[in-house]
Amino acid sequence: MASTSTCQKPNAFLETIIALLTPHFATGTTDAFDARSAVIETLAAYATRTRGELLRAAQIIALGMTTLDVLAEAKTAEMSQSMRLRYRGCANSLNRCASNTEKALERRLACDAPSTAEPMPEPASDVTTGANANSPVGQSATAFEPHRNPAWPQERDRHLWAGAMMQTLQQLGVPVQITRPEDEARIKPGGLS
Repeated sequence: MASTSTCQKPNAFLETIIALLTPHFATGTTDAFDARSAVIETLAAYATRTRGELLRAAQIIALGMTTLDVLAEAKTAEMSQSMRLRYRGCANSLNRCASNTEKALERRLACDAPSTAEPMPEPASDVTTGANANSPVGQSATAFEPHRNPAWPQERDRHLWAGAMMQTLQQLGVPVQITRPEDEARIKPGGLS
């Protein structure tokens, strides 16, 4: 019987991070596989749980390795004193940034593991039911219910929107013809009355 093994497609996000960090580790070895393994081991040491945490860990590694590269470059003999000082200043800034990123990652890792958001509870209903019908508010709501116009908010919003559009067109100099006299009285160049 043949054994079946499922080959998973590599995660593009993780592969990109590994590819970007590999050059930092390639200077110590000639084997690309060893450099890749070193990157994976270093990333695994941070014990990240999410992509955001993994990205922070990669930033910490890259900033740390770049800091070391800048300091090594500052030791070259053919560099002027002022340029050497600038390199050391850059290394100090990189180190500070790596330290701040590491603190942020530690704060994230100290929290509970991220989970899916809990569903929001339904808002309390303001419609009166049998239990509230005996209260004064419930009695008032029951008395007003037959006289309520269900289309009133939508109709009012539609009129306000139309009025605002007409006013904007008038301000832009577009000739606007108002057909209803009640609309003409409501819409004035200074705004809605």
